[in-house]
Amino acid sequence: MNIRNKINRKIIFASLALFIFISFVVLFWDNKLNVVYSAATSVKYFIGHPINWIYRKVGNGFILIKNAPRLSQEIEDLQFKNAELTNQALNLNLLKKENMELRLQLGAPPINFFQPIFTARALGFDDFSTLVLGGGGADGLSEGMIVSVAGNVLVGKITKVVNHQSFTQTIFNQENKIPVKVMPSGSLGFLKADTFFNLKLEFQKNSSKISIGDTILTSGLDKTYPQNIIIGKISSIKFSEQELFNEASVEPAWNKDIEALFFIQSLRD
Repeated sequence: MNIRNKINRKIIFASLALFIFISFVVLFWDNKLNVVYSAATSVKYFIGHPINWIYRKVGNGFILIKNAPRLSQEIEDLQFKNAELTNQALNLNLLKKENMELRLQLGAPPINFFQPIFTARALGFDDFSTLVLGGGGADGLSEGMIVSVAGNVLVGKITKVVNHQSFTQTIFNQENKIPVKVMPSGSLGFLKADTFFNLKLEFQKNSSKISIGDTILTSGLDKTYPQNIIIGKISSIKFSEQELFNEASVEPAWNKDIEALFFIQSLRD
């Protein structure tokens, strides 16, 4: 019985001592515990960080190998696009040079255009006088924009746009009545298209002398087209005593060539 009591007393004293020790640590050694925790965290970081770095690098390597064919194709596409944009820039510079030379020859003022110049390729004709371009509202094009080809040659104006297509009412549309002037005389008239989509110039009988080979330019009087864009040359003249206007046939500078690069611009207000 005495032995059992002694054991119980020892257990009680040991438990009490352990309780006092734990209380002392909690109350007075809180900073020490933080140091121990920080040390453990640092050890975990120095061990885990290199392993995590290696894992990421290996994973990225596998992803790169997996996507290599697609990345190679994307690089080729970007190189092709860069070459295409470079070619368009060269064409734009050529267009500006030709426009400047032509204006100097004609003594004409600059064309009143907004920047920038958009470019597009033709998809074909929707009918005999409506040209479909491969660019639309999502590409920055809008109704009323003027369409031309290199050399400051008029094609028409955009009358309808969808997402990635636009429809151009060309100079061959029978609804057109475009105010024009004849150079070098400066005579005024109207350009129309007949039922066979041939271009005709109507001009007053009292107009200045007009000759075969004269250049037809837009006059800009109706503000639909800017002035001094080339339409074509007079190929023949028909004088009439009965009619109010004389008539001339016009050979267009753009003869429905859909392989050309088309330039699209907005007019200034």
